Amino acid sequence: MTPENIQMALARNFGGTDNHVKLCDQYFGNVLKMFNNHKPWTYKQVPVEQLIDTNLKDPDARHLMVIGKSDSIVNLLTYQLRKRDLDPVVILGSQFPDDQEDYYYSVLRRIMMCVEAGRPLILTDLEIIYGSLYDLWNQNYIVVGSKDNVKYFTRVALGAYANPMLYVSPNFKCILIMNENKLALADPPLLNRFEKQKMSINDILDNDQKLFYENLNDWARKFSTPIDNNQATQSRNKFTQKDLFIGFDKNETLQSLIIDITKNNPEADEEEILEKCKECLIATATSDGVVRAELSALERDEFEKWKRVYFNQQHHDSLYDYFTDYFDNQETTSDPNGHLLIINTFSNINTDVKSCLQKVNCQVDKLSIFKTEAQLSNRVKHFWSEESNDQMLILQCDVTTVSTGCIKLAKFIIEQFRNEFITKKGQMEHIVPMKHACIILHIHRDQESTFSSFNFMCGWKQITIETLSGSNVSTSGLLGGSLSSIVDSTYPFEKILQQELLWCLSCMKYPSNDKSINHIKTLNEKILKYPNFIKCLKVRILEWIKQQPTNDWQYEVASNKQNLYPYPSFSAALQTHIRTLFKKPIAQILCALERLSATKTFFSINERARSKGNYEKLLEFWEQVYMDKKIVKIENMQNPKPDGYNMQAGSLLDLEFPFSLYFMNQINSFKRIYEEEIDKLQEDNERIDEETNELYDYVIEDHLKEFKDNILTSIPLLKEKDSPFEWEWASELYFNDFVTIIASKDGETKNKKMLASILKLLIGDKVRKPIFLHAYWWKNGNEVLAQLQLAQMSPMIIKNIEIQGNVTVGGNLEKYLVKELIKLMLQRICGNFEGAGNSHSIDKWQHDVTKILSLVSKVTRAKNLPDLQLLRIVNDLVATKSIPLDSIREIVQLGLSSDEQGVLSEKFVSTVLDKLDKLEQNEKNIIPRRSFIMRCLALIPIDSEVRLSFYEKLFSKEPFPLMGAIIERIFLKEDREYEDIFFLVITDFEEALMQSPRLNIINKCLGDLDTKMATLCCDTIEQTFFMNEELENLGAYIGSALEALYRKGIPSLQKITSIALLKEFVRRFWDSFIKKDNNDPDQMEEDDFDNDLDNDFVNNELIGQINNILTFVHPLIDSFKIYFLRDLCRRDFSMDDIRRFCDAQKHLLPWLGSFNWEDIKENRLSFNPYCYLPEYNEAENSIMYFHSVGNKAPFQKFIQNMNQNMTLTAKLSLTGLFFVRLHALRASREWQHSEERSEKFLTQELAGINLPDLLKLIATNILSNKQPLLKIDSPEINNTELLIKSVIAHIIIFHASVEPNSSQLAMYLHKLLDCQNSFILSSMSDVESMVLNAVAATEKTNTNKLTRYVCKCGYKYLIANCGGAVITSKCPECGNTIGGAGHKPAEGNTILDNKPVAQLSVNDQTGYIGELANQNLYHSVRYMTPTSYRILHLIIHALIGASAPQTALAFLQKNDQTATDSENYCMDHIRNDWEMLKNLLNCSDANLALMFHSS
Repeated sequence: MTPENIQMALARNFGGTDNHVKLCDQYFGNVLKMFNNHKPWTYKQVPVEQLIDTNLKDPDARHLMVIGKSDSIVNLLTYQLRKRDLDPVVILGSQFPDDQEDYYYSVLRRIMMCVEAGRPLILTDLEIIYGSLYDLWNQNYIVVGSKDNVKYFTRVALGAYANPMLYVSPNFKCILIMNENKLALADPPLLNRFEKQKMSINDILDNDQKLFYENLNDWARKFSTPIDNNQATQSRNKFTQKDLFIGFDKNETLQSLIIDITKNNPEADEEEILEKCKECLIATATSDGVVRAELSALERDEFEKWKRVYFNQQHHDSLYDYFTDYFDNQETTSDPNGHLLIINTFSNINTDVKSCLQKVNCQVDKLSIFKTEAQLSNRVKHFWSEESNDQMLILQCDVTTVSTGCIKLAKFIIEQFRNEFITKKGQMEHIVPMKHACIILHIHRDQESTFSSFNFMCGWKQITIETLSGSNVSTSGLLGGSLSSIVDSTYPFEKILQQELLWCLSCMKYPSNDKSINHIKTLNEKILKYPNFIKCLKVRILEWIKQQPTNDWQYEVASNKQNLYPYPSFSAALQTHIRTLFKKPIAQILCALERLSATKTFFSINERARSKGNYEKLLEFWEQVYMDKKIVKIENMQNPKPDGYNMQAGSLLDLEFPFSLYFMNQINSFKRIYEEEIDKLQEDNERIDEETNELYDYVIEDHLKEFKDNILTSIPLLKEKDSPFEWEWASELYFNDFVTIIASKDGETKNKKMLASILKLLIGDKVRKPIFLHAYWWKNGNEVLAQLQLAQMSPMIIKNIEIQGNVTVGGNLEKYLVKELIKLMLQRICGNFEGAGNSHSIDKWQHDVTKILSLVSKVTRAKNLPDLQLLRIVNDLVATKSIPLDSIREIVQLGLSSDEQGVLSEKFVSTVLDKLDKLEQNEKNIIPRRSFIMRCLALIPIDSEVRLSFYEKLFSKEPFPLMGAIIERIFLKEDREYEDIFFLVITDFEEALMQSPRLNIINKCLGDLDTKMATLCCDTIEQTFFMNEELENLGAYIGSALEALYRKGIPSLQKITSIALLKEFVRRFWDSFIKKDNNDPDQMEEDDFDNDLDNDFVNNELIGQINNILTFVHPLIDSFKIYFLRDLCRRDFSMDDIRRFCDAQKHLLPWLGSFNWEDIKENRLSFNPYCYLPEYNEAENSIMYFHSVGNKAPFQKFIQNMNQNMTLTAKLSLTGLFFVRLHALRASREWQHSEERSEKFLTQELAGINLPDLLKLIATNILSNKQPLLKIDSPEINNTELLIKSVIAHIIIFHASVEPNSSQLAMYLHKLLDCQNSFILSSMSDVESMVLNAVAATEKTNTNKLTRYVCKCGYKYLIANCGGAVITSKCPECGNTIGGAGHKPAEGNTILDNKPVAQLSVNDQTGYIGELANQNLYHSVRYMTPTSYRILHLIIHALIGASAPQTALAFLQKNDQTATDSENYCMDHIRNDWEMLKNLLNCSDANLALMFHSS
């Protein structure tokens, strides 16, 4: 044994690890030293190739396991074995999903055949069957035969039960290839059965090849390494060698390439080998990677060389391009057995490959459709068979969805059947067509893939074709020259526009309607049909492009993954970049043109230019304006995006004059300046026409000439001598556009043709003078539009004018148009409106008239036409729908027959008023009457005789509602004619009549002062003329006014005017006499009234004047005194307050002592609510007879009559009388003997009256002052309390007078305790359940349920979710801890519900529920309004409190002990409700009491 032998044995038996040398030296170093004569021995690594070769030569060696990259090792071992003239059988394990048990048996059968035949076997990826061959791996054979003829057998496990014997050929060798990635998962027993060696492609490189590798690796590294100093860009867009060379593997790619080239070119020198390696490597590169290499570390000449090779010699543009070149050069190729090709592509897996290859017959399959190896094999076998006429087999593989194992197995299967085909082909006598195979790897460059590409030892040529179908624009064409030259040649601007036009149009957001859709369709079609327009676009856009930084734009695209990865090829990315760059200015320019409505104008002019030569000039003008960057400007426009540019409806207009919208806006910008200059001219009266009050025409024309020069100076394009504004035919186009734009404003659709006709009728040929046209429109635009709408209502009017000529209108179109239209409307109403459609026809007529009236109000020259007033009047009359159509027709005929100056003749006015007077007097018919009168007042001249007869008609009749405004207008008109005429009426009536004869008519009509008309006139005069006068001013006329009251023969109007002044004087007098801060006269003591005066007023001489005049005896003077007291009532003085006030102030105003207050002293109630009952007067008189003289007979007779006819009003009259005339006296004084005697008499008589027992009891209690709630214990009771008791008495008396079952309220008085078990009106609801249900309904938890808890003080609260207490808080009532922790309530808290509840049934309690007086103004129950609730609540407590105290208290305490004294409890609630009602209704005590009594 030698150290060499020992080292070889160690390497073969303990190989397969990375640190083999170290381990052997550690464990076997002494052994080697011993067999080296104890001399040191350096362990050297034995080449793997030698170890494998030794194993294969050794007939007794174990089977071999080679560890490494399985696909590379298969190629290496096959290469090694074939050098030894061995033909190995290679079996690759299937990765197809459906290859299971059947596949297992078929592979075992193939292995068994190889074992018996003695063929070398290479296995990989067959873990599924390794366990069945353990006896074979162990070489545990069964020996059969003699020594000279020994045969070896072994067993193979076929499933769970079959274990057949297998003959083993002595020449059999098996090599199992274990992928290094699966080594850690392999079973140790499997590993122990093999001689193991670890192998890589570097292990078989010789020294020359290693040198080639270093040179080639350095070249590839430089080629893929950028020298861009922008670190941020590099980190964001980091490209690797894999991004340049598709499938690049630093451990195999270059090594396998060198091995393959040196093997196939043994005679080549070093430089030739490197060149061929670079050529093969550059074929796998991407075009963007080659462009990035322009800034790589590679020398410039070297880069340019390989760039030319890539783009000019190799064929990467398309599949068709590659194979066309291949087949054209087939005779010179070195592929006698056909071409094997692997294509890397970024195209979609669904690309139609057949259409890409065009005329080449090919069989195309997708690997993903095969589920088993057998399916794939059959399909491949079919191609290589004689049955197939296909020239090429193409297998498409998506590397992201198909496993690497399946792809490599497919390649292996293709090779197997190809080899069989080649063998058969050589044996055939006839010529067999050459066949080719191609595997297309579809790569997604934006997705990570686990696929490791084929190395160059596989025997297949590799190339990268980014897009199989190719592109109309070659990549090489996009790499040379500037953007301008590219869009002139390789990628024409027209094509870019075609591709991006629709997107550019989509950036403009037009109004959402069909018109916008059609407009976009038109633009999309026409823009591409007009080369001149495209040329214009191109010029502006190329100018814009030149201003942009576009250096190295190809490199920018290639080095930006966001620009690169979304596209299937670098060419597509470059085209997209160009389109993206160009579509921005295209969209912006189109938007700018569209906003000026200039695009379709170009098309229109271009079409006309073909037939009319003068339009060529207009087309040149369009282009001239277009090139002006100040007009079609895009500099500050935002970047385009779909719907990014809002377009107005004006963008859809079809305009004829170039950029007319722009020029219109420019001219319109001078509008304010023009108006200011016109205003200045109007300041000079010499320039004003006195008849029209307008500037003279020559002034306007002179000004317009100067104004036009100023405008044209500001718009240089129009200032040129040959400006289109100077061409008459072009100005006509401008006028048409002007009309079109005007007609489209405000979103309305107007009749453009009719508008043009109206303008031509109004200003004639001046429509062709653009500046004049604008100036005219600025002043009269609204009127013209109004005339247009009027003309549209009857288009025949304008048509007739055009037919007959402008002479028809007499130079005044406005008046003619309005008159004709009014004539038509009046003819319509006079027509036949009978039948079922009558109502609809009249409504339509009224609608049209209303529209006409509205429009005519805008037409200055026509709004005062008499015809128009007639139409207004007729419209008002028709609107009543009460006046017969015959009467309407009569009125129309009467109005039309009036003279031209005025429709409102005396006969006409009289006739209309008579017709209106005959109508039913209701609100509907009042409006047209009032409207007609107002129109008459506005239209009839002040000095007209018609006005006198009109006044006579008005003031001779009783006023109707809303007439106050009419009278006010009449009086104001008189006051404007002669200032302060109504003061003159008081002082000198004759002079007033001389100033205004109309007042004389009014005076005669008024006559008696007791009429409603006189009252209305008096109030109107007071409010209109005297209300705002100061007291001193009124005082100056007080003498004359008072004199008018008592003197005889005073005219009615003078007397009415005097009364009006006196009424206002009284108000002003008390304002000054009484302190203004005294708002509560009820609280004043009698002695305090002296302090209630305004001391500055006490010595006023007016007091003496008033005192003197009021001593006169005259009915009107007495009424004037009463009016002083009435005004005090308006100031919330009660009658008792007024009495005491008069007593206190009679030393200053002696006439205050002239009033008789006897009745007022006896009874403080300011009114008697029972006095209007039928039986009341008889009852009062009969009792007063007994009260004054002791005569019983009248009362007894009244009772007798009452018993015979017992009515509800009789009961109310009698019992109410007891309260008002007897009981209420207790609020003023103690009862005297006569009252006590009356009380005894009436009490006795009550027993014999046929009254309900309860009513008798209440009446008796009122007389004896024992009735609960009505007791009056002292005269000191205030007025509010007395009024409340009067209301309570009325409530009690009424309900005691009716049957118990007549209402629920009556039951409360008659049978209170029987109501214990019923729900009481206005009582509180079950608030707790209502609150819980409302909270549960809005609870946002998963349960929507709540649990109730109660604090020890009785305060209840809720917990949501599961209902368990998990947090604590403080009780708002007692401050104790509420809630809890750990689902346990805190001490003193009790849970009320066993489980969470979602809803509680409302548990309103029967019987009365006690409550404290609630002072919340808007408090209510059961959805009643606060006012309704308070009224009902007061009535109920009045009825409950009227019962006996014990009964009432028992009722009130049924559910709680809130009430302790029934009378006080009820009275507290009544008083509280009373105060709340006063606030809710904003009224006084007296008015509130009146409201209750009147109900």
